[in-house]
Amino acid sequence: MRIPSLSVMSCLLLFSFIESGTASDYVIVVSKETQAEQEWSAVVDALVKKHNAVVVEFSDSLEEALPALKNHFDEDGVVALTAWIAFQNLSAKFNSALGAEENGLCKLPGQAKKPV
Repeated sequence: MRIPSLSVMSCLLLFSFIESGTASDYVIVVSKETQAEQEWSAVVDALVKKHNAVVVEFSDSLEEALPALKNHFDEDGVVALTAWIAFQNLSAKFNSALGAEENGLCKLPGQAKKPV
């Protein structure tokens, strides 16, 4: 499976900012476009089940997710989340520019792990 575009990949993230393990500690931010793809929807479902996570969807921009994120995290958490997304975008841009391909370390549910 080919990794989706930069913006889609960077938006499928699982965040945990608090150690207590309650439901509100885990939020999955995902675009509606990504959530509509069967393989990525399975990833989101697996994360929800594993971490009792909350899913926040957006259509066009991550800014649409901010009000929902502010219901789950304080201002410091939202800043940390923003920094993490920026880092993921930077990493994805470098990987794309360098022609980096999947290495098999992160498999989707139901997909065999590729040898490294």
